[in-house]
Amino acid sequence: MIFDKIENINRYEKSIPYYEEIIEIINQNIESKSIGEYKVNDELRYIISQYESIRDKPFEVHKNEIDLQIILNGNEKMEIGNPVEIIQKYDKIGDCALAIGVPIASVNARVNDFVLFSIGEYHKPGIMIEEKQTIKKIIFKIKSGI
Repeated sequence: MIFDKIENINRYEKSIPYYEEIIEIINQNIESKSIGEYKVNDELRYIISQYESIRDKPFEVHKNEIDLQIILNGNEKMEIGNPVEIIQKYDKIGDCALAIGVPIASVNARVNDFVLFSIGEYHKPGIMIEEKQTIKKIIFKIKSGI
């Protein structure tokens, strides 16, 4: 997991595939885009998502895509952890499995923070910090052969 302010994303250029394309999208007026999924190319897509934070949920993990999540509105806790029990087997189409796990680290992500979750890293975004909030974020899904 990498966690930082979006203004510092250039520090991680070599760690982020399709960095230039992502920066170009970030520099557009993202707030004016509708909720939904946008395809950039066969290796890069992004989702403008809005939802309510919740108390708890399972960890998710991906085999083929890196997640780069940028908070546009609201605050949420994001955790990484170790799986204890797989509760949803890996779905190749959605590139996701779900697990109950033990948290090993967490961050409180706020507006203009970003978090990069690597392939194989069990993570749990969308957790409320103190009270339920409406979260809006952009999630880049980056295919990688790592």
